[in-house]
Amino acid sequence: MIKKIQEEIEELGKYPNFKWKKFFERACEINTLEIINWKKEHLLFYFAKKYKDIYSKEYSWKYNTPSPSKSFEVWQIKTLGAKLSADPKILRAYIDWVYAEKAIKEKRRFTSISFITKDEYVNEYKWNELPSNKAALHLDRSSPLPIEYIEIYKKQGFLFQTYGDAAFTHQANWCNNESDKEIIDKLKICSNELIAIGFDIGILQGII
Repeated sequence: MIKKIQEEIEELGKYPNFKWKKFFERACEINTLEIINWKKEHLLFYFAKKYKDIYSKEYSWKYNTPSPSKSFEVWQIKTLGAKLSADPKILRAYIDWVYAEKAIKEKRRFTSISFITKDEYVNEYKWNELPSNKAALHLDRSSPLPIEYIEIYKKQGFLFQTYGDAAFTHQANWCNNESDKEIIDKLKICSNELIAIGFDIGILQGII
Protein backbone atom coordinates (compact mmCIF):
# COMPACT_ATOMS: atom_id res chain seq x y z
CA MET A 1 0.00 0.00 0.00
CA ILE A 2 2.75 2.46 0.98
CA LYS A 3 4.70 1.63 -2.17
CA LYS A 4 1.60 2.21 -4.32
CA ILE A 5 1.00 5.60 -2.69
CA GLN A 6 4.63 6.58 -3.27
CA GLU A 7 4.35 5.57 -6.94
CA GLU A 8 1.20 7.64 -7.33
CA ILE A 9 2.86 10.65 -5.75
CA GLU A 10 5.82 10.32 -8.11
CA GLU A 11 3.48 10.00 -11.09
CA LEU A 12 1.50 13.08 -10.09
CA GLY A 13 4.61 15.18 -9.71
CA LYS A 14 3.63 18.77 -9.00
CA TYR A 15 -0.11 18.24 -9.65
CA PRO A 16 -2.63 17.86 -6.81
CA ASN A 17 -4.49 14.95 -8.44
CA PHE A 18 -4.85 12.99 -11.67
CA LYS A 19 -7.61 15.26 -12.99
CA TRP A 20 -5.20 18.18 -12.92
CA LYS A 21 -2.41 16.08 -14.42
CA LYS A 22 -4.67 15.07 -17.31
CA PHE A 23 -5.76 18.69 -17.68
CA PHE A 24 -2.20 19.94 -18.12
CA GLU A 25 -1.32 17.15 -20.52
CA ARG A 26 -3.48 18.98 -23.06
CA ALA A 27 -1.36 22.15 -22.89
CA CYS A 28 0.62 21.13 -25.99
CA GLU A 29 -2.59 21.28 -28.05
CA ILE A 30 -2.28 25.08 -28.38
CA ASN A 31 0.67 24.44 -30.73
CA THR A 32 -1.34 22.38 -33.22
CA LEU A 33 -5.06 23.01 -32.70
CA GLU A 34 -6.66 25.75 -34.82
CA ILE A 35 -7.59 28.71 -32.66
CA ILE A 36 -11.21 28.56 -33.79
CA ASN A 37 -11.40 25.17 -32.01
CA TRP A 38 -9.85 26.35 -28.75
CA LYS A 39 -11.79 25.75 -25.53
CA LYS A 40 -11.47 27.51 -22.18
CA GLU A 41 -8.51 25.35 -21.16
CA HIS A 42 -6.56 26.25 -24.31
CA LEU A 43 -6.98 29.94 -23.58
CA LEU A 44 -5.73 29.28 -20.06
CA PHE A 45 -2.68 27.42 -21.34
CA TYR A 46 -1.98 30.31 -23.71
CA PHE A 47 -2.38 32.82 -20.89
CA ALA A 48 0.06 30.83 -18.71
CA LYS A 49 2.56 30.54 -21.58
CA LYS A 50 2.51 34.30 -22.14
CA TYR A 51 2.89 34.84 -18.40
CA LYS A 52 6.08 32.78 -18.36
CA ASP A 53 7.40 34.45 -21.53
CA ILE A 54 6.97 37.91 -20.03
CA TYR A 55 7.80 37.39 -16.38
CA SER A 56 10.25 34.46 -16.77
CA LYS A 57 8.26 32.68 -14.10
CA GLU A 58 5.56 30.01 -14.10
CA TYR A 59 2.04 31.21 -13.43
CA SER A 60 0.96 30.08 -9.95
CA TRP A 61 -2.29 28.11 -10.29
CA LYS A 62 -4.59 28.28 -7.28
CA TYR A 63 -5.74 24.63 -7.33
CA ASN A 64 -8.75 25.77 -5.31
CA THR A 65 -10.81 22.74 -6.32
CA PRO A 66 -10.10 19.07 -7.16
CA SER A 67 -11.75 19.60 -10.56
CA PRO A 68 -10.02 21.86 -13.14
CA SER A 69 -13.37 22.66 -14.77
CA LYS A 70 -14.51 24.34 -11.55
CA SER A 71 -11.25 26.10 -10.82
CA PHE A 72 -10.69 29.80 -10.20
CA GLU A 73 -8.82 30.13 -13.50
CA VAL A 74 -11.59 28.53 -15.60
CA TRP A 75 -14.12 30.77 -13.86
CA GLN A 76 -12.05 33.82 -14.82
CA ILE A 77 -11.96 32.74 -18.48
CA LYS A 78 -15.73 32.25 -18.40
CA THR A 79 -16.08 35.73 -16.93
CA LEU A 80 -13.89 37.17 -19.67
CA GLY A 81 -15.94 35.41 -22.34
CA ALA A 82 -19.17 36.84 -20.91
CA LYS A 83 -17.72 40.35 -20.85
CA LEU A 84 -15.97 40.33 -24.21
CA SER A 85 -16.76 37.52 -26.65
CA ALA A 86 -17.19 33.76 -27.01
CA ASP A 87 -14.85 33.78 -30.03
CA PRO A 88 -11.49 32.22 -29.04
CA LYS A 89 -9.71 34.33 -31.69
CA ILE A 90 -10.92 37.52 -30.03
CA LEU A 91 -10.07 36.24 -26.55
CA ARG A 92 -6.54 35.25 -27.56
CA ALA A 93 -6.01 38.62 -29.25
CA TYR A 94 -7.21 40.32 -26.08
CA ILE A 95 -4.76 38.30 -23.95
CA ASP A 96 -1.96 39.42 -26.28
CA TRP A 97 -3.12 43.03 -26.02
CA VAL A 98 -3.49 43.15 -22.25
CA TYR A 99 -0.01 41.70 -21.75
CA ALA A 100 1.52 44.09 -24.29
CA GLU A 101 -0.29 47.22 -23.10
CA LYS A 102 -0.71 46.66 -19.38
CA ALA A 103 2.13 44.32 -18.38
CA ILE A 104 4.97 45.34 -20.70
CA LYS A 105 4.25 48.93 -21.70
CA GLU A 106 3.02 50.01 -18.26
CA LYS A 107 5.56 47.76 -16.52
CA ARG A 108 3.00 46.09 -14.27
CA ARG A 109 3.62 42.76 -12.59
CA PHE A 110 0.40 40.83 -12.18
CA THR A 111 0.13 37.81 -9.91
CA SER A 112 -3.41 36.62 -10.66
CA ILE A 113 -5.32 35.89 -13.83
CA SER A 114 -8.09 38.14 -12.54
CA PHE A 115 -6.29 41.16 -14.01
CA ILE A 116 -7.46 40.20 -17.51
CA THR A 117 -11.11 40.48 -16.44
CA LYS A 118 -10.84 44.03 -15.06
CA ASP A 119 -13.70 46.09 -16.49
CA GLU A 120 -11.44 49.03 -17.33
CA TYR A 121 -9.16 46.82 -19.45
CA VAL A 122 -11.98 44.89 -21.13
CA ASN A 123 -13.89 48.06 -21.99
CA GLU A 124 -10.79 49.81 -23.30
CA TYR A 125 -10.09 46.90 -25.62
CA LYS A 126 -13.72 46.43 -26.55
CA TRP A 127 -14.27 49.98 -27.74
CA ASN A 128 -10.80 51.00 -28.94
CA GLU A 129 -9.31 47.81 -30.34
CA LEU A 130 -12.00 45.24 -31.09
CA PRO A 131 -12.77 45.26 -34.83
CA SER A 132 -16.34 44.09 -34.25
CA ASN A 133 -17.28 47.24 -32.36
CA LYS A 134 -15.67 49.44 -35.00
CA ALA A 135 -17.67 47.57 -37.65
CA ALA A 136 -20.81 47.81 -35.55
CA LEU A 137 -20.57 51.60 -35.67
CA HIS A 138 -21.64 51.35 -39.33
CA LEU A 139 -24.51 48.96 -38.64
CA ASP A 140 -27.83 49.34 -36.88
CA ARG A 141 -30.73 47.07 -36.04
CA SER A 142 -32.34 47.60 -39.44
CA SER A 143 -29.21 46.69 -41.44
CA PRO A 144 -30.00 43.60 -43.56
CA LEU A 145 -28.10 40.37 -43.00
CA PRO A 146 -26.17 38.92 -45.98
CA ILE A 147 -28.03 36.10 -47.73
CA GLU A 148 -25.51 33.46 -46.59
CA TYR A 149 -26.05 34.49 -42.94
CA ILE A 150 -29.82 34.31 -43.35
CA GLU A 151 -29.51 30.78 -44.74
CA ILE A 152 -27.34 29.62 -41.81
CA TYR A 153 -29.94 30.87 -39.33
CA LYS A 154 -32.79 29.46 -41.40
CA LYS A 155 -31.33 25.92 -41.19
CA GLN A 156 -31.77 26.12 -37.40
CA GLY A 157 -35.29 27.54 -37.63
CA PHE A 158 -34.49 31.24 -37.14
CA LEU A 159 -36.14 33.55 -39.66
CA PHE A 160 -33.77 36.48 -39.19
CA GLN A 161 -33.60 39.21 -41.82
CA THR A 162 -31.66 41.99 -40.08
CA TYR A 163 -28.70 42.37 -37.74
CA GLY A 164 -31.22 43.53 -35.16
CA ASP A 165 -33.12 40.23 -35.35
CA ALA A 166 -29.94 38.25 -34.75
CA ALA A 167 -28.54 40.60 -32.09
CA PHE A 168 -31.77 40.57 -30.07
CA THR A 169 -31.79 36.76 -29.92
CA HIS A 170 -28.06 36.38 -29.20
CA GLN A 171 -28.17 39.02 -26.46
CA ALA A 172 -31.30 37.66 -24.75
CA ASN A 173 -31.03 36.31 -21.21
CA TRP A 174 -32.05 32.71 -21.76
CA CYS A 175 -33.13 30.56 -18.82
CA ASN A 176 -31.73 27.18 -17.82
CA ASN A 177 -34.70 25.13 -18.94
CA GLU A 178 -35.17 22.56 -21.68
CA SER A 179 -36.76 24.81 -24.31
CA ASP A 180 -34.23 27.61 -23.82
CA LYS A 181 -31.36 25.12 -23.87
CA GLU A 182 -32.50 23.99 -27.31
CA ILE A 183 -32.44 27.59 -28.56
CA ILE A 184 -28.99 28.18 -27.02
CA ASP A 185 -27.63 25.03 -28.69
CA LYS A 186 -29.01 26.14 -32.08
CA LEU A 187 -27.50 29.61 -31.66
CA LYS A 188 -24.13 28.02 -30.90
CA ILE A 189 -24.37 26.01 -34.14
CA CYS A 190 -25.16 29.20 -36.05
CA SER A 191 -22.31 31.08 -34.36
CA ASN A 192 -19.80 28.37 -35.23
CA GLU A 193 -20.91 28.30 -38.87
CA LEU A 194 -20.78 32.10 -39.13
CA ILE A 195 -17.31 32.24 -37.58
CA ALA A 196 -16.16 29.51 -39.97
CA ILE A 197 -17.02 31.70 -42.98
CA GLY A 198 -15.30 34.74 -41.51
CA PHE A 199 -18.01 36.59 -39.56
CA ASP A 200 -16.95 38.22 -36.29
CA ILE A 201 -19.79 37.11 -34.01
CA GLY A 202 -18.80 39.85 -31.57
CA ILE A 203 -20.38 42.39 -33.94
CA LEU A 204 -23.79 41.32 -32.67
CA GLN A 205 -22.84 42.47 -29.15
CA GLY A 206 -22.29 45.97 -30.54
CA ILE A 207 -25.74 46.23 -32.15
CA ILE A 208 -28.02 48.13 -29.75
